[in-house]
Amino acid sequence: MSSKGEIMIPLTRSKSWIVYATSIWMIVFAAAHIYSALGGYYAVSSDPGTNNNDSIEVAADIIVTIMCLAGAFVSLAAVRSWGILVPRWIVLIPAWTGCILLVLRGGAGGIDQMMRVTGTLPHGFFGSSESVYVIWAGRFFDAYVIIGAILFVTTTRIYLRRTQR
Repeated sequence: MSSKGEIMIPLTRSKSWIVYATSIWMIVFAAAHIYSALGGYYAVSSDPGTNNNDSIEVAADIIVTIMCLAGAFVSLAAVRSWGILVPRWIVLIPAWTGCILLVLRGGAGGIDQMMRVTGTLPHGFFGSSESVYVIWAGRFFDAYVIIGAILFVTTTRIYLRRTQR
């Protein structure tokens, strides 16, 4: 029991790898957005050489980077000993916010891909390019976000169970 009255339940290896995978996912996603903010190209919505990095996209990349780094910290709170010392609300508010954002973005991407594949909306919701390159980059990105959503929701549930009162 911690000094705040929470019970700290030890994690098994089968659960702790999920938390570390979530942190790695967050750091890789942050790195991709840092690369993009610095003018790099990782091909989600346009063909090579046609990336248009305006100030709004750079600001979005910076915001997502900050959110992902906070998400890595939040994830680690589920397995590290200092996680029990941090007030639960400091971990849970960004955790639930991240879960909601990732599930919404991952779900929207998954639905968009299903609409394209079935031919219901051949250009998806956002009318992107018919380029094979853009289509497959989008599929990879959407799958990556869905994996992140699953990992982050699972990690949040692990934290909740580990710090139950």
